[in-house]
Amino acid sequence: MNRETPAAKSGNPFWAALSVWLFYLVLLTLNPFRFSLEPFRHWLSLEAAERLSSLVRYQPYDLILNVLLFLPLGGILNDRLRRRHGSRGRAVLAALALGAAVSLSIEILQLFLGRTTSLLDVFSNSLGTGVGVLLAGSFTLEPPERRSRLVPVLGWLLLCGMVLFACLMPAQLNNALNWDDSFRLKIGDEFTDSRPWNGDIRLAAVYTTALDGNDAGILAGAGEDSAASVLRIERGCLSLYRFFTISDTVSDLGPAGLDLVSRGTAPPARDTLGMAIAPGFSLESTRPAVAFINGVRDTRELSIEVLIRSRDPDQTGPARIVTLSGGKDKRNVTLGQDRNMLQLRVRTPLTGENGSKTALTAGPVPADGDLIHVVAVFNRGVQRLYLNGYPVGRTITGITDYLPPVLGFDSGAARFLFLLGLLFPVPFTWVLIFGRPLAGAAVSLLLFASVQLFYIAVCGQAFDLLFTLAALFAVDAAVLTGVILKTKKQN
Repeated sequence: MNRETPAAKSGNPFWAALSVWLFYLVLLTLNPFRFSLEPFRHWLSLEAAERLSSLVRYQPYDLILNVLLFLPLGGILNDRLRRRHGSRGRAVLAALALGAAVSLSIEILQLFLGRTTSLLDVFSNSLGTGVGVLLAGSFTLEPPERRSRLVPVLGWLLLCGMVLFACLMPAQLNNALNWDDSFRLKIGDEFTDSRPWNGDIRLAAVYTTALDGNDAGILAGAGEDSAASVLRIERGCLSLYRFFTISDTVSDLGPAGLDLVSRGTAPPARDTLGMAIAPGFSLESTRPAVAFINGVRDTRELSIEVLIRSRDPDQTGPARIVTLSGGKDKRNVTLGQDRNMLQLRVRTPLTGENGSKTALTAGPVPADGDLIHVVAVFNRGVQRLYLNGYPVGRTITGITDYLPPVLGFDSGAARFLFLLGLLFPVPFTWVLIFGRPLAGAAVSLLLFASVQLFYIAVCGQAFDLLFTLAALFAVDAAVLTGVILKTKKQN
């Protein structure tokens, strides 16, 4: 007579666990999934010293996150490696090699995505896999009854870790590491002369910090004298320009020293509200904005401040007010006008070379002909815009605005379903493993709130309302499922 063993009854969780881990690994390491030869060619074009520097660049928290990301792989592989290699030491060595191989494959693929490739990631991923085997090996020494209680707890905690990692990923990936070092600064048009802006400009400043609402209000009333210039530099301004009359050269009053020269035929002077900008006339730097580019890479923050007056409420392109770019389809950052709205586009690994995958549009631009003070801010993916010291339009935040579009979920309903599918497993698996739906709801809400608080601490902004609604709906659905399952079990 054939008897089923306990393992046969419960099924082997190896492939299920490995599949879940691989799903999250691909989602976290290979998005936005826009593979191209151009990032690889750009990497090859770097000097040998620059290529070497890029391969060993890291942040302290990157090391921690990469170790944690591969810990589950070691736990999943532990039993098979121990059976195959016999001793614990050989199993750890095999895990280190497998972790390094998987990590190296990811790093090679990231060369075609414009994302950061680092040999230190291979080291930390390999280390995480080895540590995972050591921890799992220690765990298997526990008595069977204790192990049977701890396995579900550890499984649920690993699931929570992967979900929370995905929620916080936009703050990690929205950086300037894929910015082009050769791009120059331009005011009033694109370098292809195909996106002219029509208006007057009195002041322009670029910062390697994210200004907040208080800063925007102070700067809106600060004026343009030397005292105001000192105030701006104290807040992280790198290049500062004041425009009063048509001039062949506009000096940079900031520490970067990136002067602008005029290009084209200047339009007739209009009045004293600033320098006139019109189709056929613009200003540009003669060299790349290297200090600004490197500064944004370091801080992952930027702000653009302008004092302008639009002469046309129906400009398109968007028409370039301030841009750091190399053409109409490739930019590092652009502040422009599209119809009667202002638009901010920032290039990151998630937004693409054009920065248009997730762009901030806000306004409208006043049509009364007065000067307006604009501050556009980017902070690790959080984008907001201030008009005359006050926030306008919606704020682009994190996971809601970045991950769903990468996977093709563009509408509000599709984004909600994506978030629901991401968050629902946390309370649902609690109900399946432990029962107690209300306790699972409380713990899950505490986890989701913790993510919000961490994101606020890092980016100065919480997720939007859609995330909160998806979290509440996921918890409610899990509680309802738990009640139904409990009722069926009692019957």
